[in-house]
Amino acid sequence: MSDINDRQESGSSRPDGAGSVLVGRPTVAANAAAGLARREFRAFTEADLSVAEWVRLPAPRARCRLTGLSRTGLNEAIERGEIRAITVRQPGAVRGVKLINRTSLLTWLARLDREQNGGTE
Repeated sequence: MSDINDRQESGSSRPDGAGSVLVGRPTVAANAAAGLARREFRAFTEADLSVAEWVRLPAPRARCRLTGLSRTGLNEAIERGEIRAITVRQPGAVRGVKLINRTSLLTWLARLDREQNGGTE
């Protein structure tokens, strides 16, 4: 059964969803809500890694489940502005959960492929 808050895609048949319009709550892969109060995380809907809009930054000494990149490598790319990311945290908290935009991550990797190997779309 479909929830009115579920995101629906329209306008694109591209596998990466570029150029499409999404309606509803953003999706996030796996346990991104771990350690956060439920109310801070209600804005997201849990989804499978292959379709989620947001992917949690891996734990220290762990690798990204989507790309195999290290936490440090992803953080450096985020700091350079090559990958979009947000931090979800409780009001007044210093720490939170960093989420990476899946589309921006895959777009960045595709750009690196084109630059280094002459890869195509």
